[in-house]
Amino acid sequence: MFDERPGTTQSKEFPHYPDKLITADYQSYIQSNKVASILGVRFYQDGTGWHAIQINELVNVGNGRKWLVHILEYDKSDVRIKVRQISWTDRSF
Repeated sequence: MFDERPGTTQSKEFPHYPDKLITADYQSYIQSNKVASILGVRFYQDGTGWHAIQINELVNVGNGRKWLVHILEYDKSDVRIKVRQISWTDRSF
Protein backbone atom coordinates (compact mmCIF):
# COMPACT_ATOMS: atom_id res chain seq x y z
CA MET A 1 0.00 0.00 0.00
CA PHE A 2 2.71 2.47 0.94
CA ASP A 3 5.73 2.51 -1.32
CA GLU A 4 6.09 6.11 -2.43
CA ARG A 5 9.69 6.60 -1.29
CA PRO A 6 12.46 4.85 -3.23
CA GLY A 7 14.24 2.32 -1.04
CA THR A 8 11.37 2.04 1.43
CA THR A 9 10.89 -1.39 2.92
CA GLN A 10 8.47 -2.84 5.40
CA SER A 11 10.23 -3.87 8.58
CA LYS A 12 10.12 -7.62 9.17
CA GLU A 13 10.80 -7.01 12.87
CA PHE A 14 7.50 -5.31 13.69
CA PRO A 15 6.10 -5.29 16.41
CA HIS A 16 9.55 -5.24 18.07
CA TYR A 17 10.42 -2.24 15.97
CA PRO A 18 9.67 0.80 16.01
CA ASP A 19 11.16 2.26 19.15
CA LYS A 20 9.21 3.39 22.21
CA LEU A 21 8.79 7.03 21.10
CA ILE A 22 7.13 6.12 17.80
CA THR A 23 5.06 3.39 19.43
CA ALA A 24 3.77 5.80 22.09
CA ASP A 25 3.06 8.44 19.44
CA TYR A 26 1.07 6.23 17.08
CA GLN A 27 -0.90 4.70 19.98
CA SER A 28 -1.72 8.23 21.16
CA TYR A 29 -2.78 9.10 17.59
CA ILE A 30 -5.13 6.08 17.54
CA GLN A 31 -6.73 7.11 20.84
CA SER A 32 -7.05 10.82 20.08
CA ASN A 33 -8.47 10.21 16.60
CA LYS A 34 -10.81 7.44 17.78
CA VAL A 35 -9.46 4.93 15.28
CA ALA A 36 -11.68 1.95 16.08
CA SER A 37 -11.69 -0.88 13.54
CA ILE A 38 -7.98 -1.38 13.02
CA LEU A 39 -7.19 -4.02 10.43
CA GLY A 40 -3.46 -3.73 10.73
CA VAL A 41 -0.49 -1.55 11.60
CA ARG A 42 2.69 -1.61 9.53
CA PHE A 43 6.07 -0.03 10.05
CA TYR A 44 8.19 1.22 7.15
CA GLN A 45 11.72 2.59 6.99
CA ASP A 46 14.33 3.62 4.48
CA GLY A 47 18.08 3.89 4.83
CA THR A 48 18.09 7.60 5.78
CA GLY A 49 16.40 7.36 9.19
CA TRP A 50 12.93 8.15 7.84
CA HIS A 51 10.13 5.96 9.28
CA ALA A 52 6.39 5.65 8.73
CA ILE A 53 3.52 3.91 10.46
CA GLN A 54 0.57 2.81 8.34
CA ILE A 55 -2.69 2.20 10.23
CA ASN A 56 -5.43 0.47 8.22
CA GLU A 57 -8.98 1.14 9.39
CA LEU A 58 -12.37 -0.03 8.14
CA VAL A 59 -15.29 2.33 8.82
CA ASN A 60 -19.00 1.65 8.23
CA VAL A 61 -20.53 4.34 6.01
CA GLY A 62 -24.22 4.16 5.07
CA ASN A 63 -24.78 0.84 3.34
CA GLY A 64 -21.10 0.27 2.61
CA ARG A 65 -17.70 0.55 4.19
CA LYS A 66 -14.85 2.98 3.81
CA TRP A 67 -11.20 1.99 3.96
CA LEU A 68 -9.16 4.63 5.72
CA VAL A 69 -5.37 4.47 5.76
CA HIS A 70 -3.55 6.73 8.20
CA ILE A 71 0.12 7.34 7.41
CA LEU A 72 2.29 8.90 10.11
CA GLU A 73 5.78 9.91 8.97
CA TYR A 74 8.76 10.43 11.29
CA ASP A 75 12.23 11.88 10.85
CA LYS A 76 15.44 10.25 12.07
CA SER A 77 14.90 11.81 15.52
CA ASP A 78 11.56 9.93 15.72
CA VAL A 79 9.60 13.20 15.56
CA ARG A 80 6.34 13.01 13.62
CA ILE A 81 6.67 15.29 10.61
CA LYS A 82 3.58 14.50 8.55
CA VAL A 83 0.18 12.79 8.71
CA ARG A 84 -1.77 11.73 5.66
CA GLN A 85 -5.08 9.94 5.26
CA ILE A 86 -6.10 8.03 2.17
CA SER A 87 -9.66 6.73 1.88
CA TRP A 88 -11.94 5.00 -0.57
CA THR A 89 -15.43 3.53 -0.39
CA ASP A 90 -16.24 -0.06 -1.27
CA ARG A 91 -19.92 -0.96 -1.47
CA SER A 92 -19.25 -4.63 -2.23
CA PHE A 93 -19.09 -5.74 1.41
